[in-house]
Amino acid sequence: MSYEGFELYICENGHAWQEGATTFYDDEHACPDCNSTKTVYNQSFDCTNGCEDCRDNYGEDYKCGLDVLEVNTPAEHSTCKCCGHTRETKPTTYKIPGK
Repeated sequence: MSYEGFELYICENGHAWQEGATTFYDDEHACPDCNSTKTVYNQSFDCTNGCEDCRDNYGEDYKCGLDVLEVNTPAEHSTCKCCGHTRETKPTTYKIPGK
């Protein structure tokens, strides 16, 4: 049998990220936005049979990954006046579920 899915994490500063099921998490793993090593939320998502299977089991309102989280502070962006390229200057922060 195989397993397909991912883990959703939130660090102490409210930054969220996802990692594949084959990535092993340990206490030294750092948030990609702020390098915090303190994770305050973790949720697993089993995608073995695909998203349609999740909707069949949990209903049409089933949400997956970052969609399950409520935004606390939206990301901030800046745009280059020369080329028009937009980049993120401050990442989105999320509310910690259950708090």
